[in-house]
Amino acid sequence: MTAREWKNLEFLNAEKFLVGLKQIYDDLPMHRMPRDFASLRRRDVRHIGEARRCALFCYGVGQLLGVRISFADHESRDYDYVGAYMHENRLHYVPIQMKEFVPVGVNPKAQLQGEIDKLRKYRNSSDLVVAMHINRKGFFRLSELNLSDLPIKELWFFGAKEDSAQDWLIIGNLLKSNAVWHEFRYPEA
Repeated sequence: MTAREWKNLEFLNAEKFLVGLKQIYDDLPMHRMPRDFASLRRRDVRHIGEARRCALFCYGVGQLLGVRISFADHESRDYDYVGAYMHENRLHYVPIQMKEFVPVGVNPKAQLQGEIDKLRKYRNSSDLVVAMHINRKGFFRLSELNLSDLPIKELWFFGAKEDSAQDWLIIGNLLKSNAVWHEFRYPEA
């Protein structure tokens, strides 16, 4: 699709989406729900979990850049979502591929470098922004990751700073020498 076609997509306000989702979580007895449902990993609710990750990414980058980034679900060959934001009175679109470095309980054998290496499959994706949710505890050194020759435009990492998932950290663009990081709070009503 082109930018001309993207303008017809239904874009969601990332902040409002996150506030609404939190309200649903607060209103439902999530502690009584099956773990795969409550964590949005069950097949029938997985798309909501991915939309939440995209909304968190768009909200965090928007906080960093001082713009409001909306997103639209649009699965294509190389991307899952399209982001949209205004800059200098012009609407900009960004194809976004969401990835996740899953918790140990989901896949204890997963390695961050292995997840990065999977990005090499995206050929002809010079405009693609990849947002990877680091969804596990622990530390890694950015300097030890091989990010060379990735055929994408940008790579961002983001994740919760603590179990309550109120405070978040976003780091990017990791493909540039001047990558920045930004802390942000989950939005509230």
